Amino acid sequence: MGKGESADVLHRGVYIMQPKSEVKTLPRTDLNDNILHVERLSARIEYEEFSPPEEVKKLPSLYVYVDETGDRGQYREGSQTSPIFGMAAVVVEAENEAEAQCVVESLRSEFRVPDRKPMSWKEHLKSHERRVHAALKLSGITGMRVIYGVVDKRCLKPGGLDADRVAFYNYLAYRLLRKVLFAAHHWEGGPRQVIIHFGSVRGHDDTDTHRYFQIKRAQCPEIPFDLLSKIDWVSADRYKLSQAADLYGGFLKAALWPSGEFKILEPRFILEVWHQIYSTEHCPSGDGPRSCCPACRGLMMIPRGHGFSREWWPCECIKLQNNKATKEKSL
Repeated sequence: MGKGESADVLHRGVYIMQPKSEVKTLPRTDLNDNILHVERLSARIEYEEFSPPEEVKKLPSLYVYVDETGDRGQYREGSQTSPIFGMAAVVVEAENEAEAQCVVESLRSEFRVPDRKPMSWKEHLKSHERRVHAALKLSGITGMRVIYGVVDKRCLKPGGLDADRVAFYNYLAYRLLRKVLFAAHHWEGGPRQVIIHFGSVRGHDDTDTHRYFQIKRAQCPEIPFDLLSKIDWVSADRYKLSQAADLYGGFLKAALWPSGEFKILEPRFILEVWHQIYSTEHCPSGDGPRSCCPACRGLMMIPRGHGFSREWWPCECIKLQNNKATKEKSL
Protein backbone atom coordinates (compact mmCIF):
# COMPACT_ATOMS: atom_id res chain seq x y z
CA MET A 1 0.00 0.00 0.00
CA GLY A 2 1.52 3.30 -1.06
CA LYS A 3 1.66 6.58 0.80
CA GLY A 4 -1.67 8.32 0.94
CA GLU A 5 -3.68 5.18 0.23
CA SER A 6 -6.38 4.07 2.65
CA ALA A 7 -6.28 1.43 5.37
CA ASP A 8 -9.17 0.03 7.36
CA VAL A 9 -9.07 0.83 11.06
CA LEU A 10 -11.31 -0.51 13.80
CA HIS A 11 -13.00 2.31 15.69
CA ARG A 12 -15.19 1.07 18.55
CA GLY A 13 -16.32 -2.03 16.66
CA VAL A 14 -16.97 -0.31 13.28
CA TYR A 15 -14.41 -0.05 10.51
CA ILE A 16 -13.75 3.39 9.06
CA MET A 17 -11.46 4.60 6.28
CA GLN A 18 -8.34 6.52 7.32
CA PRO A 19 -5.24 7.55 5.37
CA LYS A 20 -2.41 5.12 6.15
CA SER A 21 -0.31 7.95 7.56
CA GLU A 22 -2.97 8.53 10.25
CA VAL A 23 -3.52 4.92 11.29
CA LYS A 24 -1.04 4.99 14.17
CA THR A 25 -2.41 8.26 15.50
CA LEU A 26 -6.06 7.21 15.59
CA PRO A 27 -7.07 8.21 19.14
CA ARG A 28 -8.44 5.68 21.59
CA THR A 29 -12.05 6.54 22.33
CA ASP A 30 -14.16 6.12 25.41
CA LEU A 31 -16.85 3.44 25.27
CA ASN A 32 -19.49 6.16 25.23
CA ASP A 33 -18.03 8.19 22.37
CA ASN A 34 -20.03 8.43 19.18
CA ILE A 35 -18.99 6.12 16.35
CA LEU A 36 -18.96 6.77 12.64
CA HIS A 37 -21.30 4.54 10.68
CA VAL A 38 -19.81 3.12 7.50
CA GLU A 39 -19.65 -0.31 5.96
CA ARG A 40 -17.94 -2.78 8.27
CA LEU A 41 -14.78 -4.36 6.94
CA SER A 42 -16.13 -7.65 8.28
CA ALA A 43 -18.92 -7.36 5.71
CA ARG A 44 -16.45 -7.18 2.82
CA ILE A 45 -13.60 -9.60 3.48
CA GLU A 46 -13.54 -13.22 2.38
CA TYR A 47 -14.76 -15.89 4.80
CA GLU A 48 -12.05 -18.31 5.98
CA GLU A 49 -12.31 -21.28 8.32
CA PHE A 50 -10.11 -21.36 11.40
CA SER A 51 -7.57 -24.14 10.99
CA PRO A 52 -5.44 -25.00 14.04
CA PRO A 53 -1.89 -26.39 13.77
CA GLU A 54 -1.53 -30.17 13.82
CA GLU A 55 -0.06 -30.14 17.33
CA VAL A 56 -3.15 -28.34 18.64
CA LYS A 57 -5.42 -31.05 17.22
CA LYS A 58 -3.68 -33.52 19.52
CA LEU A 59 -4.55 -31.54 22.68
CA PRO A 60 -7.49 -32.52 24.90
CA SER A 61 -10.65 -30.57 24.11
CA LEU A 62 -12.72 -27.93 25.81
CA TYR A 63 -16.31 -27.73 24.58
CA VAL A 64 -17.85 -24.28 24.86
CA TYR A 65 -21.52 -23.38 24.49
CA VAL A 66 -22.59 -19.73 24.34
CA ASP A 67 -25.99 -18.11 24.70
CA GLU A 68 -26.99 -14.49 25.12
CA THR A 69 -29.28 -12.68 27.53
CA GLY A 70 -31.00 -9.36 26.94
CA ASP A 71 -31.13 -7.66 23.56
CA ARG A 72 -28.95 -5.39 21.42
CA GLY A 73 -31.49 -2.57 21.18
CA GLN A 74 -30.63 0.91 22.44
CA TYR A 75 -31.84 1.29 26.02
CA ARG A 76 -34.37 3.96 26.89
CA GLU A 77 -35.98 4.43 30.30
CA GLY A 78 -39.47 2.95 30.21
CA SER A 79 -38.91 1.13 26.91
CA GLN A 80 -39.16 -2.60 26.29
CA THR A 81 -35.45 -2.97 25.58
CA SER A 82 -33.26 -4.65 28.16
CA PRO A 83 -30.85 -2.62 30.34
CA ILE A 84 -28.11 -5.18 29.69
CA PHE A 85 -26.82 -7.32 26.85
CA GLY A 86 -24.74 -10.27 27.90
CA MET A 87 -23.38 -13.67 26.98
CA ALA A 88 -22.78 -16.80 29.02
CA ALA A 89 -20.17 -19.34 27.92
CA VAL A 90 -20.40 -22.80 29.48
CA VAL A 91 -16.94 -24.39 29.29
CA VAL A 92 -16.68 -28.12 29.92
CA GLU A 93 -13.81 -30.57 29.67
CA ALA A 94 -14.33 -33.33 27.11
CA GLU A 95 -14.05 -36.02 29.77
CA ASN A 96 -16.86 -34.42 31.80
CA GLU A 97 -19.25 -33.53 28.98
CA ALA A 98 -21.33 -36.72 29.39
CA GLU A 99 -21.96 -35.90 33.06
CA ALA A 100 -23.04 -32.37 32.16
CA GLN A 101 -25.41 -33.67 29.48
CA CYS A 102 -26.99 -36.06 31.98
CA VAL A 103 -27.68 -33.19 34.39
CA VAL A 104 -29.36 -31.16 31.63
CA GLU A 105 -31.40 -34.20 30.56
CA SER A 106 -32.48 -34.71 34.18
CA LEU A 107 -33.66 -31.10 34.42
CA ARG A 108 -35.56 -31.44 31.16
CA SER A 109 -37.35 -34.49 32.56
CA GLU A 110 -38.14 -32.84 35.89
CA PHE A 111 -39.48 -29.72 34.18
CA ARG A 112 -41.38 -31.83 31.63
CA VAL A 113 -39.85 -30.16 28.61
CA PRO A 114 -41.31 -31.73 25.43
CA ASP A 115 -38.99 -33.69 23.16
CA ARG A 116 -37.33 -31.66 20.38
CA LYS A 117 -38.03 -28.45 22.30
CA PRO A 118 -35.11 -26.62 23.93
CA MET A 119 -35.32 -25.94 27.66
CA SER A 120 -35.16 -22.22 28.38
CA TRP A 121 -35.02 -19.86 31.35
CA LYS A 122 -37.89 -17.78 30.01
CA GLU A 123 -40.33 -20.61 29.35
CA HIS A 124 -39.47 -23.44 31.74
CA LEU A 125 -37.90 -21.73 34.76
CA LYS A 126 -40.49 -19.14 35.61
CA SER A 127 -40.78 -20.04 39.29
CA HIS A 128 -38.24 -19.29 42.01
CA GLU A 129 -38.23 -22.94 43.08
CA ARG A 130 -37.28 -24.18 39.62
CA ARG A 131 -34.50 -21.64 39.31
CA VAL A 132 -33.00 -22.60 42.66
CA HIS A 133 -33.29 -26.29 41.81
CA ALA A 134 -31.57 -25.80 38.43
CA ALA A 135 -28.74 -23.75 39.95
CA LEU A 136 -28.13 -26.38 42.63
CA LYS A 137 -27.99 -29.25 40.13
CA LEU A 138 -25.82 -27.43 37.60
CA SER A 139 -23.43 -26.26 40.33
CA GLY A 140 -22.33 -29.82 41.01
CA ILE A 141 -21.06 -30.66 37.51
CA THR A 142 -17.41 -31.71 37.55
CA GLY A 143 -14.88 -29.84 35.43
CA MET A 144 -17.29 -27.19 34.16
CA ARG A 145 -16.62 -23.46 34.20
CA VAL A 146 -18.62 -20.41 33.13
CA ILE A 147 -17.36 -17.19 31.55
CA TYR A 148 -19.64 -14.16 31.40
CA GLY A 149 -19.49 -10.98 29.35
CA VAL A 150 -22.11 -8.27 29.80
CA VAL A 151 -22.62 -4.66 28.71
CA ASP A 152 -24.59 -2.29 30.94
CA LYS A 153 -26.44 -0.33 28.26
CA ARG A 154 -27.60 2.23 30.83
CA CYS A 155 -24.04 3.56 30.82
CA LEU A 156 -23.88 4.13 27.06
CA LYS A 157 -24.54 7.48 25.44
CA PRO A 158 -26.74 7.68 22.30
CA GLY A 159 -24.72 6.77 19.24
CA GLY A 160 -22.31 4.67 21.27
CA LEU A 161 -21.48 0.98 21.20
CA ASP A 162 -25.11 -0.08 20.78
CA ALA A 163 -25.74 2.13 17.74
CA ASP A 164 -24.92 -0.70 15.33
CA ARG A 165 -26.45 -4.04 16.36
CA VAL A 166 -24.12 -6.20 14.32
CA ALA A 167 -21.01 -4.36 15.55
CA PHE A 168 -22.39 -4.54 19.11
CA TYR A 169 -22.78 -8.32 18.92
CA ASN A 170 -19.38 -8.75 17.25
CA TYR A 171 -17.64 -6.68 19.90
CA LEU A 172 -19.05 -8.58 22.88
CA ALA A 173 -18.68 -11.99 21.20
CA TYR A 174 -15.01 -11.27 20.52
CA ARG A 175 -14.37 -10.11 24.08
CA LEU A 176 -15.94 -13.33 25.33
CA LEU A 177 -14.02 -15.50 22.85
CA ARG A 178 -10.79 -13.86 23.95
CA LYS A 179 -11.53 -14.80 27.57
CA VAL A 180 -12.28 -18.38 26.52
CA LEU A 181 -9.06 -18.72 24.53
CA PHE A 182 -6.92 -17.40 27.36
CA ALA A 183 -8.70 -19.75 29.77
CA ALA A 184 -7.91 -22.67 27.45
CA HIS A 185 -4.29 -21.55 27.21
CA HIS A 186 -3.92 -21.45 31.01
CA TRP A 187 -6.15 -24.44 31.75
CA GLU A 188 -5.17 -26.53 34.73
CA GLY A 189 -3.22 -29.51 33.44
CA GLY A 190 -2.08 -27.75 30.27
CA PRO A 191 -3.50 -25.97 27.18
CA ARG A 192 -6.58 -27.35 25.44
CA GLN A 193 -8.06 -26.95 21.99
CA VAL A 194 -11.39 -25.10 21.87
CA ILE A 195 -14.56 -26.22 20.13
CA ILE A 196 -17.09 -23.43 20.56
CA HIS A 197 -20.77 -23.30 19.64
CA PHE A 198 -22.48 -19.90 19.72
CA GLY A 199 -26.26 -19.80 19.81
CA SER A 200 -27.88 -18.56 16.60
CA VAL A 201 -29.46 -15.12 16.87
CA ARG A 202 -32.53 -14.33 14.80
CA GLY A 203 -31.79 -11.72 12.16
CA HIS A 204 -28.03 -11.76 12.77
CA ASP A 205 -25.51 -12.78 10.11
CA ASP A 206 -23.10 -15.00 12.03
CA THR A 207 -20.68 -15.08 9.09
CA ASP A 208 -20.07 -11.37 9.73
CA THR A 209 -19.01 -12.21 13.29
CA HIS A 210 -16.79 -15.02 12.01
CA ARG A 211 -15.07 -12.61 9.65
CA TYR A 212 -14.71 -10.10 12.47
CA PHE A 213 -12.85 -12.80 14.44
CA GLN A 214 -10.59 -13.28 11.41
CA ILE A 215 -9.75 -9.57 11.53
CA LYS A 216 -8.99 -9.71 15.26
CA ARG A 217 -6.78 -12.77 14.76
CA ALA A 218 -4.68 -10.75 12.28
CA GLN A 219 -4.64 -7.65 14.50
CA CYS A 220 -3.94 -9.36 17.84
CA PRO A 221 -1.15 -11.95 17.60
CA GLU A 222 -1.01 -12.17 21.39
CA ILE A 223 -4.44 -13.86 21.49
CA PRO A 224 -4.04 -17.69 21.30
CA PHE A 225 -6.27 -18.13 18.25
CA ASP A 226 -4.29 -21.25 17.33
CA LEU A 227 -6.23 -23.07 20.06
CA LEU A 228 -9.51 -22.44 18.21
CA SER A 229 -10.25 -25.79 16.60
CA LYS A 230 -13.87 -25.22 15.59
CA ILE A 231 -16.44 -22.44 15.78
CA ASP A 232 -20.05 -22.34 14.62
CA TRP A 233 -23.50 -20.95 15.35
CA VAL A 234 -26.25 -23.45 16.17
CA SER A 235 -29.91 -23.58 17.17
CA ALA A 236 -30.74 -24.08 20.85
CA ASP A 237 -31.99 -27.62 20.28
CA ARG A 238 -28.75 -28.81 18.66
CA TYR A 239 -26.80 -29.45 21.88
CA LYS A 240 -27.99 -30.07 25.42
CA LEU A 241 -25.33 -27.79 26.88
CA SER A 242 -26.54 -24.88 24.75
CA GLN A 243 -29.62 -25.11 26.96
CA ALA A 244 -27.39 -25.02 30.03
CA ALA A 245 -25.82 -21.80 28.69
CA ASP A 246 -29.33 -20.33 28.42
CA LEU A 247 -29.93 -21.07 32.12
CA TYR A 248 -26.59 -19.59 33.19
CA GLY A 249 -27.51 -16.49 31.20
CA GLY A 250 -30.73 -16.40 33.22
CA PHE A 251 -28.77 -16.52 36.48
CA LEU A 252 -26.82 -13.46 35.32
CA LYS A 253 -29.95 -11.65 34.20
CA ALA A 254 -31.68 -12.19 37.54
CA ALA A 255 -28.71 -10.68 39.40
CA LEU A 256 -28.43 -7.55 37.24
CA TRP A 257 -31.82 -6.85 35.68
CA PRO A 258 -34.57 -5.79 38.12
CA SER A 259 -37.79 -7.64 37.31
CA GLY A 260 -41.20 -8.61 38.63
CA GLU A 261 -43.89 -6.53 40.25
CA PHE A 262 -41.45 -4.89 42.66
CA LYS A 263 -38.45 -4.67 40.32
CA ILE A 264 -36.08 -6.64 42.49
CA LEU A 265 -32.76 -8.37 41.85
CA GLU A 266 -32.29 -12.04 42.66
CA PRO A 267 -28.58 -12.93 43.06
CA ARG A 268 -29.08 -16.31 44.75
CA PHE A 269 -28.87 -18.29 41.51
CA ILE A 270 -25.55 -16.86 40.36
CA LEU A 271 -24.13 -17.20 43.87
CA GLU A 272 -25.00 -20.91 43.83
CA VAL A 273 -22.75 -21.35 40.78
CA TRP A 274 -20.17 -18.77 41.87
CA HIS A 275 -17.42 -21.37 42.25
CA GLN A 276 -17.88 -22.36 38.59
CA ILE A 277 -17.17 -18.88 37.22
CA TYR A 278 -13.68 -18.99 35.77
CA SER A 279 -11.02 -17.44 37.98
CA THR A 280 -7.30 -17.84 38.50
CA GLU A 281 -6.76 -15.30 41.26
CA HIS A 282 -7.95 -15.19 44.85
CA CYS A 283 -9.48 -12.02 46.20
CA PRO A 284 -7.14 -10.65 48.91
CA SER A 285 -10.11 -9.46 50.95
CA GLY A 286 -12.11 -12.68 50.63
CA ASP A 287 -12.31 -15.69 52.88
CA GLY A 288 -13.83 -19.14 52.52
CA PRO A 289 -15.30 -20.90 49.47
CA ARG A 290 -16.26 -17.67 47.71
CA SER A 291 -12.88 -15.97 48.08
CA CYS A 292 -11.97 -16.73 44.46
CA CYS A 293 -13.03 -13.54 42.72
CA PRO A 294 -13.86 -13.79 39.00
CA ALA A 295 -14.15 -10.05 38.41
CA CYS A 296 -11.19 -9.88 36.01
CA ARG A 297 -11.24 -13.37 34.50
CA GLY A 298 -14.65 -14.93 34.21
CA LEU A 299 -17.11 -12.11 34.87
CA MET A 300 -16.46 -9.24 32.48
CA MET A 301 -18.57 -6.12 32.87
CA ILE A 302 -18.49 -3.35 30.26
CA PRO A 303 -17.89 -0.55 31.17
CA ARG A 304 -15.56 -2.02 33.76
CA GLY A 305 -16.84 -1.91 37.31
CA HIS A 306 -20.41 -1.02 36.38
CA GLY A 307 -23.39 -3.21 37.18
CA PHE A 308 -21.71 -5.25 39.90
CA SER A 309 -21.56 -2.57 42.59
CA ARG A 310 -24.28 -4.51 44.39
CA GLU A 311 -24.68 -5.52 47.99
CA TRP A 312 -24.80 -9.15 46.96
CA TRP A 313 -21.25 -9.25 45.59
CA PRO A 314 -19.58 -11.87 47.83
CA CYS A 315 -16.23 -10.14 48.37
CA GLU A 316 -15.03 -6.61 49.01
CA CYS A 317 -12.74 -6.10 46.01
CA ILE A 318 -15.33 -4.83 43.52
CA LYS A 319 -16.79 -2.47 46.13
CA LEU A 320 -13.36 -1.11 46.94
CA GLN A 321 -12.64 -0.58 43.24
CA ASN A 322 -15.94 1.24 42.75
CA ASN A 323 -15.36 3.42 45.82
CA LYS A 324 -11.90 4.32 44.54
CA ALA A 325 -13.29 5.18 41.10
CA THR A 326 -15.96 7.38 42.69
CA LYS A 327 -13.38 9.26 44.75
CA GLU A 328 -11.09 9.76 41.77
CA LYS A 329 -13.98 11.05 39.69
CA SER A 330 -14.85 13.61 42.36
CA LEU A 331 -11.31 15.05 42.44
